[in-house]
Amino acid sequence: MTSRLFRVDMSEGSRDFVAVATEPGLAMLDASGANYGILRRWFGPLVAEPELQTPELVSFYVREPERGRLENLHCHSVSLKDLRGPLKSDLDTIEAAIRKAKPESSNERLLHKIVAKTFKEQTADLEKSDFDCYFFKYRQPGGAWKLVWCWGYQRRDLEPSRAVICTNPECHRLFAHRPKTKRRCPNCQTIAVRKRGASMIGTWPLALLLFVIALALLGILAVLEPRIWPWRGDTLVVRPESVEMAEGERRDVEVTSTALKDVTAKSTDPAIVTLIGTNTLSARKPGQADIVFTLGKQTHTVHVNVAAAKYKQVEIRPAKIALKIGESLPFDVLGTTVNGREVRLGADQFTFLQQPLATHVELDRDKMQLRGLKATDGPMPLEVQLAGVPSAKAEISVAGAATTGTTGTTTGTAVAIEEPWGVYPPVAIRRPGTVVSAGSQLGGPLRFVPGQGLIADGVTAGSPLALAGVLPGSTISHVGGTDISHYSPAQLADWLAKNPIVDGTVLGLVGPDGKRREVRLGIDARVLLPVQVLGIKPSNVSAGAFDAAVKIQVRDRAEYRIVDDKMHELGPWTTHGPAAEATIQITQIPRSAGRNEYDMYVERRLAGDIKRYPFVISLSASPQ
Repeated sequence: MTSRLFRVDMSEGSRDFVAVATEPGLAMLDASGANYGILRRWFGPLVAEPELQTPELVSFYVREPERGRLENLHCHSVSLKDLRGPLKSDLDTIEAAIRKAKPESSNERLLHKIVAKTFKEQTADLEKSDFDCYFFKYRQPGGAWKLVWCWGYQRRDLEPSRAVICTNPECHRLFAHRPKTKRRCPNCQTIAVRKRGASMIGTWPLALLLFVIALALLGILAVLEPRIWPWRGDTLVVRPESVEMAEGERRDVEVTSTALKDVTAKSTDPAIVTLIGTNTLSARKPGQADIVFTLGKQTHTVHVNVAAAKYKQVEIRPAKIALKIGESLPFDVLGTTVNGREVRLGADQFTFLQQPLATHVELDRDKMQLRGLKATDGPMPLEVQLAGVPSAKAEISVAGAATTGTTGTTTGTAVAIEEPWGVYPPVAIRRPGTVVSAGSQLGGPLRFVPGQGLIADGVTAGSPLALAGVLPGSTISHVGGTDISHYSPAQLADWLAKNPIVDGTVLGLVGPDGKRREVRLGIDARVLLPVQVLGIKPSNVSAGAFDAAVKIQVRDRAEYRIVDDKMHELGPWTTHGPAAEATIQITQIPRSAGRNEYDMYVERRLAGDIKRYPFVISLSASPQ
């Protein structure tokens, strides 16, 4: 079984640590692991692998290239003697790797700047630094001690202290031990006892006596209260013991038990805070209340203080969700308070103004989860309203059944198409396994998996991919000669924004047979534009008005119409697409004296969202 080094609590209520941000509102420890992928490329196993159990609680592991996460580890914070002695070479290797790293994207440059600054602060003056909160030594049985650097968090205060790892295996938090205080974990209150060597002379009689007394006490307690022993009854652990919440906030607590299904919970004042499911708190109004968890005779109480809050903005995240039939995905409704704090909102705080058809999408409001039931023709709206705040919208679509790629191991989640950067692909990829939703234009979908590339789970017959000879299960590792396999999802999105796949792009790929080869695409780029005006034919031109036939080409199945520069409707909505040409007739357009050119817009209405695409009608020349 893999060994966790320790866990770090970065929540608002934590005493010792806070998260490091790469930019406002964006934590360095991202849930997708993209930043770790970059650091692993630079530092290898010298940098710890994070795993976010919640956005505020992270576990760290050691991963080696060939063996993966290591097992049976002994871990301790390093000492000054370690860093100046046997582990100095590892520390020097990290410093050298920082100098040698060549960040390629804006995200990598920002990450490199933060890492270099942090390393310098932690190692420039080891006599004054709290390096032991970030550098640790580990070894496997019989092995030598090695150094690992843990990252993405920082001390909440500057009070001198020493890092200690809680010895309670169910807690296992890292905490800062202040001088002249007990080494008590602030989370579970366990006192970590420092191990000291002892003389063997004279210790055996005393040790034997203490052992006999301990056995007697254990026997008595086992008879009086058998359920307090893990081998004699079920266990229940709930953390944290107290929570500070904003009015309307939804937050998870950690509930661990050997009989979780038998755990019950009750609020002392449901009007202030209530429990959703097994571990989600929903703050309803300002005040104080307790949530009492019970298992048999065991009880654990979480004290909740709810502060008043006013919100200025609400957002559904993600804003575009594409499901597959049978697939379930969570979503969050995030509110931003007037003082800038972002919190998850409980479903009992807002109203659903619009939601996808129940025949196509199942909406679980309590769990904040969507499940695909039936394929949709296009995106469906999801809109929520928080009192006094503008509503928030999202788009939901359902495709075919969920599948796992031939060469990948992560089931992808489709992301609905954004407005394209140029030609292709119109993607918004921010996490591993995201499907690049290309519709019928390229022949995808393609699923990006860091370390591998774009995986073609399926290829549409007659599509550009199929015509180029790309088979289902192929992995595209190079685009136009550039290796994209080692990019993070965000880096790939940034790179493709500047280097879109176009007619003639050469793709380097590995086929399902494992053989490498290159193919060249032949794509009609016009089809990939959302709306393109192909031609305009004015008619019945008089001094007071004119008619026109406007030929358009559209990408998506949606409703289209034409409006003038004052947004006056020049005709009804008509449905066209996908990937189709259509002619829209507009009549009796008023003319102005001496004016021969008229600004117009093609409007597209897709899932309630309207976008406009400008063009000009010229009565003095044939328009293009």
